[in-house]
Amino acid sequence: MLIELPGGAYEFLPIENGYLLLHETTRDRVYLIDRRSPSDILLDLPGTDASTRRNRDNDLELISWNNFELWRGNARTGGTELLRRQSDSIAKDAWYPRGEYVLLASDKRVDAIELDDLPTYAE
Repeated sequence: MLIELPGGAYEFLPIENGYLLLHETTRDRVYLIDRRSPSDILLDLPGTDASTRRNRDNDLELISWNNFELWRGNARTGGTELLRRQSDSIAKDAWYPRGEYVLLASDKRVDAIELDDLPTYAE
């Protein structure tokens, strides 16, 4: 059985092999789907773009963002959390290559968010 997605317009976002990452452009949602088991949505987050990485436990993590919010999700647990909400428009986010940080760029500044200090997100 294939997955049934909400009606809307979709675009593919880049992601590692084995997964599909879709941006639903009408409601600005990001969906992560495992191609080996396409009947389940692993993550459903607000956002217009996303970036992935493998964490210390080799779990696939996703950050997604829209103009004013930054979200994180774990593909294995399905847990999600709002990392930041701000009044300045978010231009881009990225995982820092070494360590537990997310870089957040707006028109006025660049911030680094340390993820170790955040509470564990819900499963």
